[in-house]
Amino acid sequence: MFGIKVSHHKLYVPLLLGTDNQDDHLMARWAQLGCFSPFLRLHSSDSPFNTREPWAFSNESHSVCAKFLQFRHRLVPYLYSVNADSIDSYKSLVEPVYYDYPERQEAYAHKNQFMFGSQLLVVPVVTPTSSVTKLGKAKGWLPPGKWVDIFEGLVYEGDRVLSFYRSLDKYPVFAKEGSIIPLDGKTGGALENGCPTPESIEILLFPGKDGHFDLVEDDGTGAEISQIKLSRTPIKYSQADGKLTIGPTSDPLLKERSYSIRILGGSADKVEINGSSKSSEKGSIEIGSQPTSTAIEVKFQFEAISNQEASDSKKKQIFARLTAGQMDLVQKGLLWDAVKSEGGLLKSISRLEDIEAPEDMKAAVMELLLAE
Repeated sequence: MFGIKVSHHKLYVPLLLGTDNQDDHLMARWAQLGCFSPFLRLHSSDSPFNTREPWAFSNESHSVCAKFLQFRHRLVPYLYSVNADSIDSYKSLVEPVYYDYPERQEAYAHKNQFMFGSQLLVVPVVTPTSSVTKLGKAKGWLPPGKWVDIFEGLVYEGDRVLSFYRSLDKYPVFAKEGSIIPLDGKTGGALENGCPTPESIEILLFPGKDGHFDLVEDDGTGAEISQIKLSRTPIKYSQADGKLTIGPTSDPLLKERSYSIRILGGSADKVEINGSSKSSEKGSIEIGSQPTSTAIEVKFQFEAISNQEASDSKKKQIFARLTAGQMDLVQKGLLWDAVKSEGGLLKSISRLEDIEAPEDMKAAVMELLLAE
């Protein structure tokens, strides 16, 4: 097994040990980590002050906890499928990155990050929010290939060590090319208590390479593992054909189900569903209700984010980070001028490094410049 190494001990260790140190931001980060852990439980004690109800903390932390608790519920189709697959694959839900990359020293050096199932990589935020940037920092290694942050939409070329800076409502969770992540299609207040069979599924897809994922479910009636009736829905993506195939479902629990696809790292154009043209919003394909006993073929042309779109998006995010920064206004202006300077990325980085400004903010700007 492996564990999370926690820095800033006086601030972070007490909550991990269940003692009485309270920190609203830490509560939010702890709930986020729980979202991507085998078990998510909010413990307290018999002390009236050692409480873990999200609404007992600040409005900001309460909102973040609610967001990630709800996202955990939406992850149930993915979580169940990965755990069901572990019976045959012997792979745990949470594993260190060096299991997949045993020859890479970086996989051992960055002990905090871990794989969360077969499709996701998590780089936990375990340091306090910076008083300058108002962002948390997480340092990690992205293995070779392209990766996308499922919350920010930022695309990174891998085989690099990077520091990721995230506001309290965001968390560094990455999907590799070809990833397929099924989620409960309901969101927010529409989610139901318990785990009823989802009537709708949203599929997160990051095109670029072929991908495959089996959605596994059961009817909830088996008292023992040997008695559980499993239903499987294969989901396959062919990069060469630009086609996502869903089903058919074996031993379906529902006669019909609605599907939608959210494209990560780009958008979909010229969409066809079972041979019929379908209009789509940028980055989203609504399939609607379909029989589970037959396959659904979704063909589309993947449009990666253009260089100009990526540049404009990064500048917008950099400007937002500078605006929120608690620092000298003149220094903000100098950093912004460096970002806007003509002559390409290397010139911007060179100018940025030469500016006397808080290192946290310079690094937070640099992260976005180095994203694709």
